[in-house]
Amino acid sequence: MKSAKGSFGLCVTSAQSAHRQLCIASRGQTNSIAFFPKSGIVCYGSEQAAVKAGMSFPTPGGDLHRGSGTFDERPLRYDLDDLNGEIVLLDWGEDGIPEVSLPNRHLPSFKLMKDGCINLVKIQESDTETNISPYLHHRMTLLDPKDHEFMKPLPPDYKDPIAQDIQDIPRVCRQIQDDWRGFGTGTSLNRLTAWNFTKCLQKRMQSLQSQSVERQAGTIDIVLTGCEVSLWLAGKCII
Repeated sequence: MKSAKGSFGLCVTSAQSAHRQLCIASRGQTNSIAFFPKSGIVCYGSEQAAVKAGMSFPTPGGDLHRGSGTFDERPLRYDLDDLNGEIVLLDWGEDGIPEVSLPNRHLPSFKLMKDGCINLVKIQESDTETNISPYLHHRMTLLDPKDHEFMKPLPPDYKDPIAQDIQDIPRVCRQIQDDWRGFGTGTSLNRLTAWNFTKCLQKRMQSLQSQSVERQAGTIDIVLTGCEVSLWLAGKCII
């Protein structure tokens, strides 16, 4: 990733280690990993909401029992640090010892899923050997609406999801418009975000006008950003 330019969301595996390892990297593009201890399923993808798909499938043979790993059986999501760049290694080898390249064997390993059968090793490009956090729980998000007040439940399944998506377009567009107009109860997060973004732009332009910020070669006054929709989802049954 050191020489990578642009935005990347990568999933890499090898014919020699595909039976036990998966490597996921992110820089400039979101990447998330969801763990479902009850079913033994791991989902990963470029959209946070997509990795909740593991909650909508029945477990063949019934749910697994509670394990003795670091986390209990509740589904959890891990979001890679796409701003600074991060690489995550998932290792589910039967020996319980993750195979890590020699330069990175000093990194801590975090046990997840039933009986801690998955080892997660991460490296962030912004980290140094002295500030690597020994904790992982503060990076995890509970996926079940019963455990997380801001997590929305999955919508019901439909026989024709494409037709349902088309039928939902007017409703979704109306919800977006109402949110920006401030209709309904509560504060619109979109409006609040836009207001703060505008204040930051004003502050930046005023600092340039007052010359409190020195102009450099290639100085950018305003940056317009957008979001393109190229999303993907993958999953693997570990147990």
